Amino acid sequence: AIGAACKNNLLADDEKIEAVEQIVALTILGFLPLDALAREIDEGLNLNNPRLTTAIANEVKAKVFAPIKTDVEANYHPPEDED
Repeated sequence: AIGAACKNNLLADDEKIEAVEQIVALTILGFLPLDALAREIDEGLNLNNPRLTTAIANEVKAKVFAPIKTDVEANYHPPEDED
C-alpha cells in the first residue's frame, strides 16, 4: 500500500519508496507523530515538495493508518531530552 501510494503520486524511485516505508514504520511504532507524516517524508527525502508529500501522506493515512489511527496516536511518545 505504501509503495502504491508513492507510485500513484509519481514517486517511483525504489530508494525513496523504501525511505517512505521506514518513515511510516517509525510512525506506526510511535517514534514519529502521525500528524507530521507529510513533513517527515518531505524532510526525510529532501524533496522540498509539500504538495507531493501531502498527497502521499494522505493516501498512506487512508490505506494504512485508518484502521489503526487511535492506537498509533496513543502510542506516540516524543523522545525525552537526556540531560
